[in-house]
Amino acid sequence: MRYLTVFNTCGISGLENSDHYIGAIQGILDQEHEDNEVLISSCLNSQETRDKLVNHFKDKVHYHFIDEKLTVNITFNLSVINATKILGEFDGYIYVDSGVTFGD
Repeated sequence: MRYLTVFNTCGISGLENSDHYIGAIQGILDQEHEDNEVLISSCLNSQETRDKLVNHFKDKVHYHFIDEKLTVNITFNLSVINATKILGEFDGYIYVDSGVTFGD
């Protein structure tokens, strides 16, 4: 089974924690699941946060940067639509809020 895990970040409030995002995304990447692609869905994050994520993960994940104020449901759907155009269809799509971290 092929999955797309969408990690959602949002900069609308101005409260961004890129170090936390990096740790949480790394926790997803560290899971022992084959055929799992990770996509960062970034709604109105600062350029500094965007750059930090891209510089850290490079091509280990995919990115969808959204430059308008939209609800989380819409940003998730837009990110999935964008990803499937590039990567093809998946068997499942997993939403992960930026406040969620995975343990061992």
